[in-house]
Amino acid sequence: MVIFVFIIAVIAFILIKGYMRAKSRMYYANVQRAMREIGTTHDDLRPTWFSDYEKQKDFIIILKTLCLKKGISEEFFSNIVSHEDGTRFINKFAALMERNGASFNEQITGTSDFIKEAWLRDHR
Repeated sequence: MVIFVFIIAVIAFILIKGYMRAKSRMYYANVQRAMREIGTTHDDLRPTWFSDYEKQKDFIIILKTLCLKKGISEEFFSNIVSHEDGTRFINKFAALMERNGASFNEQITGTSDFIKEAWLRDHR
């Protein structure tokens, strides 16, 4: 009986590990695809949650927290979200992630990665 439980646990572990790897690869592919498409799509692209003010507020609050944890300065982040071009790029990037199947949380994480890339380019 103990061997049976052990075998089931090992199989479950292998399945969960495979699922998590696949999920990670899909996220990375979505971010890379959105980064490639950002310059070729029209500027007024918005995620579906854009008309929900509470969702927008949550998006910015969580995005700011993630960006600060990644070492992006608050001044850099504030400059991006306070300018129309910056918010348009943020919304456009989130919409591209969403179009590729990303969840709301994945859109936030991907957008923080996008901002980090801009931060790194700006501070080399």
